[in-house]
Amino acid sequence: MTLIKLRRGRIVAAFAGVACLAVQLAAAETGLRVGGEAPPLKLVFPFTKPADQAVTPSMAPRRARVLEFWATYCVPCVAAIPHLNRLVDQFKNEPIDFIAITAEDESLVQRFLGTHSMGGLIALDEAGQTGKSYELTFLPMTVLIDSKGKLAGVTSPSHIDAGVLKSLIAGQAINLPVPIGLYRPYGVGDESGNPNPLVWAVVRPSLEQGDGDISSGEGKLIIQGARLREVLARAYGLPERRINVPQDLDAQRYDALIERAGATDDALYETLKQLLPIAVNGRIELETRPAPVMILSLPPGKQTRLKESKATESDESGGAGSIRFVARPLRHLALGLQYELGRDVVDETALPGLYDLTLKWDPDKPESIFGAVESQLGLALTPGERPMTFLVVKENSGSTAK
Repeated sequence: MTLIKLRRGRIVAAFAGVACLAVQLAAAETGLRVGGEAPPLKLVFPFTKPADQAVTPSMAPRRARVLEFWATYCVPCVAAIPHLNRLVDQFKNEPIDFIAITAEDESLVQRFLGTHSMGGLIALDEAGQTGKSYELTFLPMTVLIDSKGKLAGVTSPSHIDAGVLKSLIAGQAINLPVPIGLYRPYGVGDESGNPNPLVWAVVRPSLEQGDGDISSGEGKLIIQGARLREVLARAYGLPERRINVPQDLDAQRYDALIERAGATDDALYETLKQLLPIAVNGRIELETRPAPVMILSLPPGKQTRLKESKATESDESGGAGSIRFVARPLRHLALGLQYELGRDVVDETALPGLYDLTLKWDPDKPESIFGAVESQLGLALTPGERPMTFLVVKENSGSTAK
């Protein structure tokens, strides 16, 4: 895990080999204790009214509770909703309440609920008091409280299942991992009047086993459960087949959050590229080697069938057996062909400008794409060899990916 926090005038940085170490350090500083009294809940329920009024600050809990701290902007929080909905439905006749808690504005949450179905109770932590009482720093965070009001566990929603909830209802001890989340809705940037961080960056090994997700926008880059090769491909703009990773790192998955106020996507990826060598404890180098490629060209003496674009806005789409774009340079055609063929395609047409084109072929006969390029576009797609850029991860121990 790599955590870097930068404010004007000072830099605070911490590095740990695994996420568990940071969790243990954080747990040592918290006032919360499994088996101790759970802090009272100071919540507002504008969307659903709790039948059990014990969720108010003045009354002790009489039922087991699952508190899910979340936010509409939190990708893993939203991804966990279907899983939690299934548990809500499965335990609807059991003495347990599910309370989803967010510190966001009511109107924002209301719009979100218009497109997302959420089971259980949905509460607003308007003043952030409940989040602070539970010393919430990251999202998503799941808190389990037994029927006696004792804190039974703190974890993430992915570690909650029917067996865990049955143990909670029965008052049995629960042993759960406590992963570090990626988000920081409370207490970062507003403590003692300090300004928001200029840079917030977290890179850590991931506990996720499903498909990875990488998204960016509005000054944030979010990576959830992505393989190292996938992360490097996105950061450096290279296909995974030209990325060489040591075997012991190849299966590793990573989570990351990078925030830079007002930063473009390119700037966010540049920050990620600076952090990755630290995260993998190695060097990341670019090398040029001869490699087999497909060459996109205009045959001598031939006329292209391409149509120069007059559109003022660009567009791009595709599907099974088709590539379509508006007001794009031909390198976009090369990229599309590269994706379809699973091989590197080099644009050597030397045709400048922007084009509108639609290319169609038989998706059941992948080889038909070669004839389609010639007959529909007047171009050729032929095998050859060209110098290509490769990315190589070299571990500090001296071993190198083959």
